[in-house]
Amino acid sequence: MAFTIPRVPSFSTNQSEPLSQATGDFNKSITAEFSRSPTNFSFAGMMKLQADTGSNFLPLTFKNIHGTVYDLDTDAQVATGDTGHLTVPAREFPIINLNLNFTYAAVNTSDTTWNNWYDGCKNSAFYTDGKRPGV
Repeated sequence: MAFTIPRVPSFSTNQSEPLSQATGDFNKSITAEFSRSPTNFSFAGMMKLQADTGSNFLPLTFKNIHGTVYDLDTDAQVATGDTGHLTVPAREFPIINLNLNFTYAAVNTSDTTWNNWYDGCKNSAFYTDGKRPGV
C-alpha cells in the first residue's frame, strides 16, 4: 500500500531567468502590446517549472497547475496561466511549461506597475549599460 501512495513532488524555477517568451500557438494567440493610451500591456510568456518526482514510484497526474504572477514592488497581479491536465513521469526531473497571459491595464502612465513592466520589457539598447531593470 505504501508503494502506491503518491508523494508530493517539489518544484523549482530557473533563478536567473524564471520567465521566457512563449512558443508555438500560445505565443500567437496573444497580441504583444505596450500602450500609453490606453495605458496597458499584454503579451504571452512562459515559466518553466522543474518537478522533482524522485520519491515517486508511479507517474503523477495533475488536473491542473495554476500560476499567478505579481509585480514585486506593487503586488499587482500581472499574469495568470494554467497547464491543464498533464502526467509527469516518476523518478525524474521533468520540465513543465506553464504558459502565462500577461495582461495589465492602468489609469495613466504614472502607474508604478505599468512603468515597472514597461521599463523592464523595453529594448535594452535604450539603457547605457545595456541592462534592463528586473521585474
